[in-house]
Amino acid sequence: LAKGSKTSCNNVPATAQKKVSPQTIGSFSDFTALLQAADGHSLQEKIMHSLTGFSPLLADWLCRSGECDGNALFTSLTPDKAAKLYQSFQALTEEMAAHSGKPYVILSADGQYQDFHTTLALRPAGYFLPFDSLSDLLDVFFVTKAKQSRMHQRSADLRKLLQNLLERCAKKLDLQEQQLKDTQNMDKFQLKGELLMAYQYQLPEKADKVTVFNYHTNQEQELILDPTKTIQENAKSSFEKYNKKKRTQAAVSEQLTKTRQELAHLESIAYTVESAERFEDLQAIRQELQDAGYVKKSSGKIAAGKKAPKKAKITSFPPHHYLSDEGFHFYVGRNNEQNEELSLRFAGNNDWWFHAKGIPGSHVIVKTAGKELSDAGFEQAAALAAYYSKGRESSKVEVDYTKAKELNKPNGSPLGYVIYHQNYSMVIAPGTAGLTKIEN
Repeated sequence: LAKGSKTSCNNVPATAQKKVSPQTIGSFSDFTALLQAADGHSLQEKIMHSLTGFSPLLADWLCRSGECDGNALFTSLTPDKAAKLYQSFQALTEEMAAHSGKPYVILSADGQYQDFHTTLALRPAGYFLPFDSLSDLLDVFFVTKAKQSRMHQRSADLRKLLQNLLERCAKKLDLQEQQLKDTQNMDKFQLKGELLMAYQYQLPEKADKVTVFNYHTNQEQELILDPTKTIQENAKSSFEKYNKKKRTQAAVSEQLTKTRQELAHLESIAYTVESAERFEDLQAIRQELQDAGYVKKSSGKIAAGKKAPKKAKITSFPPHHYLSDEGFHFYVGRNNEQNEELSLRFAGNNDWWFHAKGIPGSHVIVKTAGKELSDAGFEQAAALAAYYSKGRESSKVEVDYTKAKELNKPNGSPLGYVIYHQNYSMVIAPGTAGLTKIEN
């Protein structure tokens, strides 16, 4: 400092936090006493303020692993819950002492990289990708996360378009279902017309209501009439209302079938957008939306001497490919074009087809090469179909499976839509255990 300056600088060390190393906790009583004395009111706060190295994420996961609510007051912790929490804490400290833990990436339900951590002992829920070393993890994590962020940005217009299409289709479905509901009383108009014609010569004209004997129920029934019309005219009006509702019912029923197919198709496209891993996948989805008429095709003319670009095929964009520990090959469609190609052309008659029941998801084909698929193989394929579906984050998913020869595609149905009349079902947890992914 310049001579005569009155400026001064005081180096004051930060006050050490009252925390202890997790590895110094040797007993259940030490553990509970430490939490009791720590600052904070909730269980999660107590853990963070008493143990070194515990971030909010790790403290929350310790609570969840011990089946405790981290936001609940520490004073509400029961002895049984405290014992369970200590067991999870011990598993963590033993892994740390043995240096046996592996770092892992925390994945979202659709496979997006969310976060990473350095231990494996605490994984109460979710999807995880372990790595052999932290340096390997970091190399992959930031590159993949940046790539996924770019994919998310590139698919923003598709996601917005699909949201609008889904909302419009859902409104159309509600309207059609209400129209169909309004036709449920059509039989009463037919019955009214029949009864009026049967008793037309016994009933007074210009009456606003009459009572007749209903020979279907063997009871008397009151009929409301238009007094400005004759009995025959009232009967004719009733038959006309019946026929109109009958025509409406037939037309709306057909429209409902198409609308439900359309909604399922849009939901399947929305699923493939969220699970897309490559820019080429998004291009194929845009092409599907164009072919279905949801997006206007480019009006630009092809320059002289040049051919129009061909549509992407399954050979250009390979499906996910897995090999089981028993040597069976599993194929998973990335989009509806691949789903249809796999199921209706790639699969042999005796190969097996799997799909999550009633929710959007990929078609999974198991190539059997003439061999019998084991029970473990069926479970692996079903778990894979559940994993590549909208139900990935569910604990259990119902999966339909059948021989590929049972699949049929109705005329005029959307891309990737198939029907089957004979199938089996299995409820299973999503996963890829026992399968090795073959990178294309």
